Amino acid sequence: MKLNLRAQKLVRKLVTTTFSKDGNLSESKVKEYLKMITSLKSSRLIFLKAYLKILKSEVLKRTLILESSTVLNQVEQTKISQVFAKKFQVTTVLNQINPSLLGGIRVKIGDMLFDNTVAGKINKIGESIRG
Repeated sequence: MKLNLRAQKLVRKLVTTTFSKDGNLSESKVKEYLKMITSLKSSRLIFLKAYLKILKSEVLKRTLILESSTVLNQVEQTKISQVFAKKFQVTTVLNQINPSLLGGIRVKIGDMLFDNTVAGKINKIGESIRG
């Protein structure tokens, strides 16, 4: 069973109001909405699943993941996040270490990936040669 259009709009509205004006997630709102959804008599599982799915997607859209071969210091993380904050509403920055990267960084925000690694550049050159 799927949510009808009206119910989907309601769930999206709940998710939108879960975030403050500065884009940060309000834990108290999440708890409030989860309590409200679980108190429903029918279709609560469908509403809950839809709410959590959309909420997760919205949190990922605001999370900047920096993947590098070494730990980036705070200044480097800030500079990179400022570049992306011009286009995206970044509220969280995570630095993940991936020793398999030869150099450079890979940035992920939401479902977008920006690959500025040595391997990524080599792959682009290979693709352009293959045409």
